[in-house]
Amino acid sequence: MKRYIWPNNASPYIALWDLPGGGTSRHPSSTYYNDKVLYAFDCILLLTTARFTELDFNIVQEACEYGTPIVLVLTKVDQEVSKEFEDNPEKPLEDVVKEVQNELKEAARKKLWEINQILLKEVPIFAVSATKFRRELSKESTGNCSSLGMWDLIQYCLTTAYGRRVPPTGLLVNSS
Repeated sequence: MKRYIWPNNASPYIALWDLPGGGTSRHPSSTYYNDKVLYAFDCILLLTTARFTELDFNIVQEACEYGTPIVLVLTKVDQEVSKEFEDNPEKPLEDVVKEVQNELKEAARKKLWEINQILLKEVPIFAVSATKFRRELSKESTGNCSSLGMWDLIQYCLTTAYGRRVPPTGLLVNSS
């Protein structure tokens, strides 16, 4: 496990944890969630491409059972956008981006539905490009595609973590 503080230490109270991949003899899929104590995190970001693994299914299922917020993050979406745009250059790029995002999210929702029909409502899905996001942060050109939903993902995670850490207003705490 490796801990990363928010970039440039802008928010030192926020840490991202990179966990080892699962589905191996050292990190079996069936016990990964409990072995890595994922229930203790404020929010789980499950990074995946278009293909779901047994580990992905197990993590989503257990996070929902434990009540741990989980977000499905579809990565490398910019690559899918580029392929689609090359195949359909007559389409406006903005339309291609929306179509690809919608198709990938819909495919992910179908997979979640296969796991458990209730999960469909509980798991937010974001389609992102980490490469484009890094370029945006360093003020470089992102070419024909932006970081997509990366800023929305960050805002969602911050809001979720804050909501789990800060008690609702109006609650009286008896200190005696």
